Amino acid sequence: MARCIGIVDTGIEVRSAMMNEGLSRRLAREFSDKISSGQWPLGERVPTTRELAATYGVSVNTIQNAFRELQATDLVERRPRLGGYVKKRPGQSAPRAALSSRATTIAVVVHHAGNVDASGTWADRIIRGCGRELDDAGFHVAIFAFDEDEPGALEKVLAKIDEAGETLGGVLYFPCAPLSALPRALDDRNIGWVTVNPSRDHAAQNFVAQDALRAGRLIARCFARTGRERVVLLGDRIQTGRSTGELYLGYLQGWLESGRRSRDVDFIYSGGVGEADGYRTLTEYLKAEPRPDAVLATGDYIAIGATRALRERGLEPGRDVHVLGATGLELAQFSHPPLTVSEVPMEAMGRAAAQMLLEMAREGVRRLLGRYLPARLIVRASCPIPAEIVKEESKRIEEESGK
Repeated sequence: MARCIGIVDTGIEVRSAMMNEGLSRRLAREFSDKISSGQWPLGERVPTTRELAATYGVSVNTIQNAFRELQATDLVERRPRLGGYVKKRPGQSAPRAALSSRATTIAVVVHHAGNVDASGTWADRIIRGCGRELDDAGFHVAIFAFDEDEPGALEKVLAKIDEAGETLGGVLYFPCAPLSALPRALDDRNIGWVTVNPSRDHAAQNFVAQDALRAGRLIARCFARTGRERVVLLGDRIQTGRSTGELYLGYLQGWLESGRRSRDVDFIYSGGVGEADGYRTLTEYLKAEPRPDAVLATGDYIAIGATRALRERGLEPGRDVHVLGATGLELAQFSHPPLTVSEVPMEAMGRAAAQMLLEMAREGVRRLLGRYLPARLIVRASCPIPAEIVKEESKRIEEESGK
């Protein structure tokens, strides 16, 4: 199995559970589409979990997890001894407890402690997309910034929210430890909220995120098609609020689907998300291990640091070792060599978050099924994957996902 260096090995059982979770989420979206299109009519009984498990070639538990997501948004209800029935179509919930008509503002809560993964270009582009969508609807963005290392950060954010009063139509926030109790506090105030990446309390609802699982599968298949044999995944911790875990598991899935061995993939915890972290961690790795054929970094800064570590050992990024970043920051095109990236759809995520918050504000709902957006693979000199391979593997993954 794949090795984890610098963190505890996640284990086969955990990886299997998380992969099943990703599959359940995709099936939940497909079932939601069947309800929306009328293929599963309102009030009608849906196929049993065993029937669906046989149809899709998955376990009963996977189907049950998918239906839990549908039940969480009231699309399906379970009737004792009768099975599941379609309760409503997506977006058809009756208005209840709608916010005041004075609501004209959506707050974006973000910290300004200098973390490149939660401020600067990454957050700015999400906020920019959110603002553009809100402008079209007559709303505007209010930035509620805080320092996550400052005592009482949550209380200070809530004070700003309370001060905004009825003018506040909803909250978009970036997950971090000091704000772990923010969703519950907003629920108590009857304020709609959306987070970037799934929250721990409501993993199926109220979030926008990139489809990191699919992005990882695509990268792995492209690596396999271009002759990569040993790969290092270099990144931050696998934890709530980050897509690292799904990217890693998606990569393993695509790698195994390509007939490769999981033991030829090493996961290294970089200790941070900056250039120095990528440089230091890969330098230490190269002292102890044979050089890899490719490096997949969970962030572009980490990838840029990794390219320096390779060059110092006489290895040319893009020729001797392929290097790929998984953020899609604008600076990636100006690195040396220009960095191939799996681009997180930041502005599209901001627009999707704004759309969800506006729907919550207007309809009075407080829970919406989370939205995953596809990540685009932008090929540059650091990882020269032929365009036809990217196109072919993308199409195969779409077909296999039933879309």
